Amino acid sequence: MTLIVSSANYVSAGGGGPFAIAYASSNLNTASAASYTVTAQGIGTADSTRIVVVGVVSRPGSPTTLVSGITIGGVSASLCTGTQLITSSGIGPAMYYLAVPSGTTADIVVSFSGTAPLRASIQVFSVTNSVGGFSSGTIAPATSATCISCTLTVPSGGGAIVVGGINANTTASGSANLVNDVTADFGTSHYYGGHDATNSGSQTYTINFGASNSVDMCAASFSP
Repeated sequence: MTLIVSSANYVSAGGGGPFAIAYASSNLNTASAASYTVTAQGIGTADSTRIVVVGVVSRPGSPTTLVSGITIGGVSASLCTGTQLITSSGIGPAMYYLAVPSGTTADIVVSFSGTAPLRASIQVFSVTNSVGGFSSGTIAPATSATCISCTLTVPSGGGAIVVGGINANTTASGSANLVNDVTADFGTSHYYGGHDATNSGSQTYTINFGASNSVDMCAASFSP
């Protein structure tokens, strides 16, 4: 498996408070569609430094299925570069982010290019007091596995967000360095979302599943 790692910068107002990651909400749609709209989705507590991060775990309609864009409250979010690959597996992850200082809910629209996915899910997190860049990546998918891992460098005082899934109805849990935030079936697939705001340096994150099938994941680490 190959880890694709990239880096980028985003703009946040800053505020000097402690860095934090909080899970906000999740949602799913089991119908095939070129775009999904979720109204009044929870995005966490308002904060002048808040970055909303939306993970997507979909069941691709074909290897050409990709997330082409996400809007949060009508504003286009940016892809965490490196969190999405064209995949021949049964699971397609991606992660987007946007600075959203106000409000506790927002309409979230996820659009796809290529063949429409068979179903999709979102996992929403808020990151506060993060004013630097991030590193992110995805693992080349496995077509028959009970777990999947990737390794990222987490800045001191920062943290990471991990999402992934398996093309089976089952259970999922993260490695000991992850907080298990959400895990649920969507259609005949299963998604997972978790975060780490405790560890730093080189961290290997693993999602363990209760079945063997096509799996994939992506992760992003955020600087304080």
